[in-house]
Amino acid sequence: MTGLPTISIKQPYPALIFAGIKTLETRTGPPAGDMRPPGVRPEPGLTVNRGDWVGIHAGAQWAPGWCRWYDDGDPLLDALVTAHADVYEDVNGSHSWKVDRRSLPLGVLLGVAQVVDAVPIGLHQGDHVRPCIGGELWLYRGGEATDISDQLPYGIFTPGRWALLLANPTPTTVRCPWCLGPENNAIEESQCPVSQRDDGQHCNHAMTHDVCHWCNVEWLGDGEWFCPACEGVGHCPPIPAIGKLGFWRWTP
Repeated sequence: MTGLPTISIKQPYPALIFAGIKTLETRTGPPAGDMRPPGVRPEPGLTVNRGDWVGIHAGAQWAPGWCRWYDDGDPLLDALVTAHADVYEDVNGSHSWKVDRRSLPLGVLLGVAQVVDAVPIGLHQGDHVRPCIGGELWLYRGGEATDISDQLPYGIFTPGRWALLLANPTPTTVRCPWCLGPENNAIEESQCPVSQRDDGQHCNHAMTHDVCHWCNVEWLGDGEWFCPACEGVGHCPPIPAIGKLGFWRWTP
């Protein structure tokens, strides 16, 4: 089976993705697939095409520079609180706050997000992300320019790198990343929603009491199924997993 293409990201960036704050993930290159121009070295690992869903995995460590003291009103402190990180105040009355690194999960699959596109960072023709003097960041895509300066604290926007445009972040607590059972559990039985083969064909779950050989989802009949990740509930807590470099294959 193919598994779910997944990327490991250090906290608090994964939590910020699911909080709707971080919408770009910066990498050394685009993934292998239809978003990679000829001659551009891809990010290591699996093929990811435009519009594909990928797993978002929280690495085993925090990103440098985030576990520090913040002043009252710091927008990064507000972002951390929005992402459900716990913070505590300095007992000496300095009106400073520090994040509790234990409050965000590490070493777990947090959910999935859709890769809308991958664009280069720097001065390029066509679609790209452009850092500008004065602390501004602009996205040029489809002939339109959008100010995305709010994303500057959440990535490394060095020219030569690439930015993945992410959309529809969905945590495991809402939708199982394996059987992709939606919140109302109305999963389709006609095809496997996660394991797409390289030839574009999907496995079929049409038979009652059938175990899919691609994703190991077992159909029990009458709209009931058993998933090895969520046990057929359609959602689950963050799933422990060991991350890898690049786009790696996650299976429950």
